[in-house]
Amino acid sequence: MLHEYVKHAAAAAARLTGSASSRIAAVLISVVAVLAPAQASAAAPDYDGIYPNDRYRPKCADLGGNPTSAATVCLTDNSDLWYYADSSGFGKLEDLDKLKLGEMLYDQYDPTNLQVQYDYSPVFSGGGETDIVYQEDSKDLDGAIGVAWCNDRVNGNDWRCDQTYVRIKGHGYYQKNGVTCHETGHVVGLLHGFDTDPEIHYQDSRLGCMVTGMIPPGSLGSNNRQFINEVY
Repeated sequence: MLHEYVKHAAAAAARLTGSASSRIAAVLISVVAVLAPAQASAAAPDYDGIYPNDRYRPKCADLGGNPTSAATVCLTDNSDLWYYADSSGFGKLEDLDKLKLGEMLYDQYDPTNLQVQYDYSPVFSGGGETDIVYQEDSKDLDGAIGVAWCNDRVNGNDWRCDQTYVRIKGHGYYQKNGVTCHETGHVVGLLHGFDTDPEIHYQDSRLGCMVTGMIPPGSLGSNNRQFINEVY
């Protein structure tokens, strides 16, 4: 298709005369040169890193208001990703934490098929709850830096969660984009390496911010972006 476009562009230029034809031909060919790289698609990942897959497919655990060891990865309910940063009580985020969280979400998740939006009027019950509620506290984390758990599963659906809580401890961890990227990844179904199909090393660079055993890098990476776009 690209070859045919160049041939027709050259033919059109040949029908013109003088320097004008040369200028137009140069413009047409330069347009093709710009468009050509965009036609190439990224290679498909050689593992399945999003829930549910053939190795990791527990029913999405509906846990209510506190995290437990029974927490599972789930899918959020749709591509509209409404989030709220707790502004009062024990889970309140400081202003700088809110700023860094928002920057990460819009930089990493909004360019995917997900549509990130801040919920200034969060909903905590019913059928249209705010998708993610972020808290800052170490309560019930059992030594972990952060955890994500489904507060309310979608009625009649084994895989999707209507509202997910993310709790990350203080001491600046909200300002480390890799931590917030990692926990948000679980909200939309992204998995650790030991749950992918086939299993890959838990610190494999293909996992992007879903690596474990270290502070993750702050980027989703191309594989996770493809997984998200395939599901949403």
